[in-house]
Amino acid sequence: MQSDLGTTLLTTSLMVVCYLIIVRLVDMNEKEPLWAMAAFFVLGAGASVAVVQAVGTPILDLEPLWGAVIKEGARFGVLGVGVGGLLLYGRKRGWDEFNGLLDGVVYGATVGLGFATAREVMNQLLVGAFAIPGEEAGMLAGFHKVFLFGLADGVFGAIVGAGIGAAVEARAMVLRVVWPVLGVAAAILANWGYVVFGKGNGLGGNEGLIRAQIALVLPVIVVVVVVVYALFSERKAIRVQLSSEQADGIVTAADLALLQNVVARETTYWKTLLSGKIRFWRLMRALHNRQVQLAFVKQNASRETNEERKKRLEVEISNLRLNIREQQTALGKGTTGDEGRES
Repeated sequence: MQSDLGTTLLTTSLMVVCYLIIVRLVDMNEKEPLWAMAAFFVLGAGASVAVVQAVGTPILDLEPLWGAVIKEGARFGVLGVGVGGLLLYGRKRGWDEFNGLLDGVVYGATVGLGFATAREVMNQLLVGAFAIPGEEAGMLAGFHKVFLFGLADGVFGAIVGAGIGAAVEARAMVLRVVWPVLGVAAAILANWGYVVFGKGNGLGGNEGLIRAQIALVLPVIVVVVVVVYALFSERKAIRVQLSSEQADGIVTAADLALLQNVVARETTYWKTLLSGKIRFWRLMRALHNRQVQLAFVKQNASRETNEERKKRLEVEISNLRLNIREQQTALGKGTTGDEGRES
């Protein structure tokens, strides 16, 4: 039992690290704070524990539709709590951390991975479910199952999160209600199809795992398309919304060029870090993060039709500009191209 639990913890930990690295890499333009991602991961794990304790594993496994409704409903609930917490924190700080579609995908996937992690550990503790029915238990089989289930929960969480993120970007009030509902409905459908299609023998044995992988193809494609669309939208927002900030020195020409080129930006970061300028690297990343946040908030403000919310966004814009100037002062310069002035 201890050996099986140790194997489960090892494979689950590797799964979480691998998938969180991917999520982190996808969030190219404005990295979400690690503390916030950790909080959402814990929320997802807590939701998993609550669902298993309240409903029980048999219902989740044997009733695909109800299981999907319960799991995706739980993910939506904790995402709502997490996003609400971020918004309250943003009100206190002066600007929001949750700005749109890609943020929803990132936090949703993180909640899903937390959900998967807690479920795998509980399965081992409660029912010793690490072994795949019809197969000899082993490290390779364990890796396959855990990584597959982690991918599934991460993808379904990302779909739910995308609905919440789309609502933040929506102009019309009705769409701010419709998008989250559509996100949850799509996740429920994907989860149900995944379980039904792969459940010929309880997701056990090679056949069940192969069918489950096939059932994930479409949801994965949907998430990839959403991410690509979000990244293109973010790049456009950076170009359009920050161009007008050059006159006041909030963004320089060098900054703007770097912010629109992910490869050049990451290359600059790595060169700075490897040269030993750790403080400069940290301050430069913080500056760029605030500049990108400014672009996103300005874009949301340009779409906003509610006057009260528009005024609040304008206050956020002013706060971000002030913070950017403080970051530039801390950096010791107004451009990112002059790396020699680190103090």
